[in-house]
Amino acid sequence: MNRGIYTTSLGMTGLQRAMDVTANNLANSSTVGFKRDGLIFQDTLQRKMYANGGIGQEVGVLGAGADAVREFTVKEVGALTETGNPLDMAIRTPEGMFGLKVGNEVRYTRDGAFALDAERRLVTKSGFPVLDKSGAEIVVPAGRLEVADGGLISVDGKPIAQVGVYSSNTFEKYGENLYTGPAKLPAMDESPIAAGSIESSNVNAVESMLDMVRIGRLFELSQKSIQSQDELLQRLISSLNE
Repeated sequence: MNRGIYTTSLGMTGLQRAMDVTANNLANSSTVGFKRDGLIFQDTLQRKMYANGGIGQEVGVLGAGADAVREFTVKEVGALTETGNPLDMAIRTPEGMFGLKVGNEVRYTRDGAFALDAERRLVTKSGFPVLDKSGAEIVVPAGRLEVADGGLISVDGKPIAQVGVYSSNTFEKYGENLYTGPAKLPAMDESPIAAGSIESSNVNAVESMLDMVRIGRLFELSQKSIQSQDELLQRLISSLNE
Protein backbone atom coordinates (compact mmCIF):
# COMPACT_ATOMS: atom_id res chain seq x y z
CA MET A 1 0.00 0.00 0.00
CA ASN A 2 1.26 3.48 -0.88
CA ARG A 3 1.12 5.27 2.46
CA GLY A 4 1.04 8.73 0.88
CA ILE A 5 -1.91 7.94 -1.38
CA TYR A 6 -3.77 6.22 1.45
CA THR A 7 -3.24 9.15 3.82
CA THR A 8 -4.29 11.71 1.21
CA SER A 9 -7.40 9.77 0.18
CA LEU A 10 -8.43 9.47 3.83
CA GLY A 11 -8.12 13.23 4.13
CA MET A 12 -10.26 13.67 1.01
CA THR A 13 -12.98 11.53 2.59
CA GLY A 14 -12.94 13.84 5.60
CA LEU A 15 -13.04 16.90 3.35
CA GLN A 16 -16.08 15.54 1.53
CA ARG A 17 -17.86 15.05 4.85
CA ALA A 18 -16.85 18.56 5.92
CA MET A 19 -18.28 19.91 2.66
CA ASP A 20 -21.60 18.11 3.31
CA VAL A 21 -21.83 19.51 6.84
CA THR A 22 -20.95 23.04 5.72
CA ALA A 23 -23.43 22.90 2.82
CA ASN A 24 -26.18 21.81 5.20
CA ASN A 25 -25.32 24.66 7.56
CA LEU A 26 -25.47 27.14 4.70
CA ALA A 27 -28.79 25.75 3.46
CA ASN A 28 -30.25 26.38 6.92
CA SER A 29 -28.79 29.85 7.47
CA SER A 30 -32.31 31.31 7.42
CA THR A 31 -34.03 28.49 9.35
CA VAL A 32 -35.45 29.75 12.65
CA GLY A 33 -33.60 28.33 15.65
CA PHE A 34 -31.22 26.18 13.57
CA LYS A 35 -27.90 25.24 15.19
CA ARG A 36 -24.88 24.75 12.99
CA ASP A 37 -22.85 21.54 13.04
CA GLY A 38 -19.12 20.95 13.09
CA LEU A 39 -16.73 18.02 12.71
CA ILE A 40 -14.12 16.52 15.02
CA PHE A 41 -11.02 15.15 13.27
CA GLN A 42 -8.39 12.87 14.74
CA ASP A 43 -5.40 10.85 13.53
CA THR A 44 -6.59 7.36 12.64
CA LEU A 45 -3.32 5.58 13.45
CA GLN A 46 0.01 6.55 14.90
CA ARG A 47 3.13 4.44 14.62
CA LYS A 48 6.28 4.95 16.63
CA MET A 49 9.37 5.21 14.45
CA TYR A 50 12.78 3.87 15.54
CA ALA A 51 16.27 4.33 14.12
CA ASN A 52 18.49 1.53 12.79
CA GLY A 53 15.75 -0.36 11.05
CA GLY A 54 13.39 -0.34 14.02
CA ILE A 55 15.81 -1.51 16.73
CA GLY A 56 17.36 1.82 17.66
CA GLN A 57 16.24 4.93 19.52
CA GLU A 58 12.73 6.24 19.07
CA VAL A 59 12.80 9.15 16.62
CA GLY A 60 9.16 10.17 16.49
CA VAL A 61 5.62 9.28 15.54
CA LEU A 62 4.19 8.84 12.04
CA GLY A 63 0.46 9.40 11.56
CA ALA A 64 -1.75 7.70 9.00
CA GLY A 65 -3.93 10.69 8.20
CA ALA A 66 -6.78 12.66 9.72
CA ASP A 67 -10.32 11.30 9.69
CA ALA A 68 -13.67 12.89 10.58
CA VAL A 69 -14.86 10.83 13.54
CA ARG A 70 -17.86 12.71 14.95
CA GLU A 71 -20.26 15.57 14.26
CA PHE A 72 -21.23 18.01 16.99
CA THR A 73 -23.79 20.79 17.29
CA VAL A 74 -22.79 24.34 18.24
CA LYS A 75 -25.31 25.56 20.84
CA GLU A 76 -24.45 29.24 20.53
CA VAL A 77 -27.57 31.42 20.66
CA GLY A 78 -28.61 33.02 17.37
CA ALA A 79 -29.69 36.66 17.10
CA LEU A 80 -33.07 37.39 18.70
CA THR A 81 -35.44 39.42 16.54
CA GLU A 82 -38.61 41.08 17.82
CA THR A 83 -41.56 40.27 15.54
CA GLY A 84 -44.55 41.85 17.27
CA ASN A 85 -46.36 38.52 17.13
CA PRO A 86 -47.22 37.55 20.74
CA LEU A 87 -47.07 33.83 19.88
CA ASP A 88 -43.46 34.01 18.69
CA MET A 89 -41.03 32.92 21.39
CA ALA A 90 -37.26 32.57 21.67
CA ILE A 91 -34.98 31.01 24.27
CA ARG A 92 -32.27 33.41 25.45
CA THR A 93 -29.86 30.76 26.75
CA PRO A 94 -27.77 28.17 24.83
CA GLU A 95 -29.41 25.36 26.80
CA GLY A 96 -33.07 24.48 26.56
CA MET A 97 -35.66 23.44 23.98
CA PHE A 98 -39.39 23.75 23.43
CA GLY A 99 -41.20 20.43 23.86
CA LEU A 100 -43.48 19.20 21.07
CA LYS A 101 -45.95 16.36 20.63
CA VAL A 102 -45.00 14.58 17.39
CA GLY A 103 -47.33 11.63 16.92
CA ASN A 104 -46.98 9.52 20.06
CA GLU A 105 -43.49 10.82 20.78
CA VAL A 106 -42.05 13.96 22.33
CA ARG A 107 -39.56 15.90 20.25
CA TYR A 108 -37.80 19.21 20.86
CA THR A 109 -36.96 22.35 18.90
CA ARG A 110 -35.52 25.87 19.20
CA ASP A 111 -37.95 27.15 16.56
CA GLY A 112 -40.44 29.29 18.48
CA ALA A 113 -42.47 30.63 15.55
CA PHE A 114 -45.80 29.40 16.94
CA ALA A 115 -49.43 29.86 15.92
CA LEU A 116 -52.91 28.61 16.82
CA ASP A 117 -54.49 25.78 14.81
CA ALA A 118 -58.21 25.23 14.13
CA GLU A 119 -58.60 23.72 17.61
CA ARG A 120 -56.84 26.74 19.14
CA ARG A 121 -53.87 24.62 20.17
CA LEU A 122 -50.48 26.30 20.27
CA VAL A 123 -48.54 24.63 17.44
CA THR A 124 -45.41 24.97 15.33
CA LYS A 125 -45.44 25.87 11.64
CA SER A 126 -45.51 22.12 10.95
CA GLY A 127 -48.59 21.68 13.14
CA PHE A 128 -46.92 19.96 16.10
CA PRO A 129 -48.55 20.89 19.46
CA VAL A 130 -46.34 22.77 21.92
CA LEU A 131 -46.10 21.41 25.47
CA ASP A 132 -46.43 23.39 28.68
CA LYS A 133 -44.23 22.96 31.74
CA SER A 134 -46.29 19.95 32.84
CA GLY A 135 -45.92 18.21 29.48
CA ALA A 136 -49.50 18.86 28.31
CA GLU A 137 -50.70 20.44 25.08
CA ILE A 138 -51.67 24.11 25.31
CA VAL A 139 -55.20 25.09 24.25
CA VAL A 140 -55.87 28.85 24.16
CA PRO A 141 -59.50 29.94 24.64
CA ALA A 142 -60.91 32.90 22.74
CA GLY A 143 -60.30 36.30 24.29
CA ARG A 144 -57.63 38.97 24.70
CA LEU A 145 -54.34 37.08 24.36
CA GLU A 146 -51.16 38.12 26.14
CA VAL A 147 -47.81 36.33 26.36
CA ALA A 148 -45.28 37.53 28.92
CA ASP A 149 -41.55 36.95 29.01
CA GLY A 150 -41.06 33.53 30.51
CA GLY A 151 -43.73 32.03 28.25
CA LEU A 152 -46.74 32.69 30.50
CA ILE A 153 -49.89 32.78 28.36
CA SER A 154 -52.90 34.74 29.61
CA VAL A 155 -56.37 35.29 28.17
CA ASP A 156 -58.42 38.26 29.40
CA GLY A 157 -55.88 38.70 32.19
CA LYS A 158 -56.18 35.10 33.41
CA PRO A 159 -53.08 32.84 33.19
CA ILE A 160 -53.88 29.60 31.36
CA ALA A 161 -50.48 27.94 30.72
CA GLN A 162 -46.74 28.44 30.70
CA VAL A 163 -44.65 27.11 27.82
CA GLY A 164 -42.09 24.58 29.02
CA VAL A 165 -38.33 24.80 28.42
CA TYR A 166 -36.78 21.33 28.48
CA SER A 167 -33.12 20.55 29.08
CA SER A 168 -30.86 17.60 28.28
CA ASN A 169 -27.17 16.82 27.80
CA THR A 170 -27.96 14.24 25.12
CA PHE A 171 -30.15 16.06 22.59
CA GLU A 172 -29.54 14.68 19.09
CA LYS A 173 -30.75 16.09 15.78
CA TYR A 174 -33.75 14.18 14.47
CA GLY A 175 -34.45 16.07 11.23
CA GLU A 176 -36.88 18.85 10.26
CA ASN A 177 -35.23 21.13 12.86
CA LEU A 178 -36.27 18.72 15.63
CA TYR A 179 -34.26 17.01 18.34
CA THR A 180 -34.72 13.80 20.27
CA GLY A 181 -33.44 12.46 23.58
CA PRO A 182 -34.44 12.18 27.23
CA ALA A 183 -35.16 15.61 28.67
CA LYS A 184 -36.56 17.23 31.78
CA LEU A 185 -37.73 20.59 33.04
CA PRO A 186 -34.76 22.03 34.96
CA ALA A 187 -35.27 23.91 38.19
CA MET A 188 -34.91 27.61 37.40
CA ASP A 189 -35.83 30.87 39.08
CA GLU A 190 -36.90 32.46 35.81
CA SER A 191 -37.83 31.00 32.43
CA PRO A 192 -35.43 32.10 29.62
CA ILE A 193 -38.25 32.62 27.09
CA ALA A 194 -38.41 36.00 25.33
CA ALA A 195 -41.96 36.69 24.15
CA GLY A 196 -42.67 38.31 20.79
CA SER A 197 -39.27 37.29 19.40
CA ILE A 198 -37.72 34.54 17.34
CA GLU A 199 -34.18 33.19 17.34
CA SER A 200 -32.32 33.27 14.05
CA SER A 201 -30.01 30.50 12.89
CA ASN A 202 -26.52 30.73 14.39
CA VAL A 203 -24.99 30.07 10.95
CA ASN A 204 -22.89 32.87 9.47
CA ALA A 205 -23.67 32.55 5.75
CA VAL A 206 -20.54 34.43 4.62
CA GLU A 207 -18.22 32.32 6.77
CA SER A 208 -19.91 29.13 5.55
CA MET A 209 -19.44 30.13 1.90
CA LEU A 210 -15.76 30.91 2.54
CA ASP A 211 -15.37 27.55 4.30
CA MET A 212 -16.85 25.80 1.25
CA VAL A 213 -14.33 27.56 -1.01
CA ARG A 214 -11.43 26.57 1.27
CA ILE A 215 -12.60 22.96 1.48
CA GLY A 216 -12.99 22.79 -2.31
CA ARG A 217 -9.45 24.07 -2.82
CA LEU A 218 -8.02 21.59 -0.33
CA PHE A 219 -9.87 18.79 -2.11
CA GLU A 220 -8.37 19.85 -5.47
CA LEU A 221 -4.87 20.02 -3.96
CA SER A 222 -5.35 16.52 -2.52
CA GLN A 223 -6.37 15.21 -5.95
CA LYS A 224 -3.23 16.72 -7.49
CA SER A 225 -1.13 15.22 -4.70
CA ILE A 226 -2.47 11.73 -5.40
CA GLN A 227 -1.84 12.17 -9.13
CA SER A 228 1.74 13.27 -8.44
CA GLN A 229 2.38 10.37 -6.09
CA ASP A 230 0.95 7.93 -8.61
CA GLU A 231 3.19 9.31 -11.37
CA LEU A 232 6.27 9.05 -9.13
CA LEU A 233 5.37 5.46 -8.27
CA GLN A 234 5.03 4.60 -11.97
CA ARG A 235 8.43 6.16 -12.68
CA LEU A 236 9.97 4.18 -9.85
CA ILE A 237 8.53 0.92 -11.16
CA SER A 238 9.70 1.74 -14.68
CA SER A 239 13.22 2.47 -13.46
CA LEU A 240 13.37 -0.83 -11.56
CA ASN A 241 12.30 -2.74 -14.68
CA GLU A 242 15.04 -1.20 -16.84
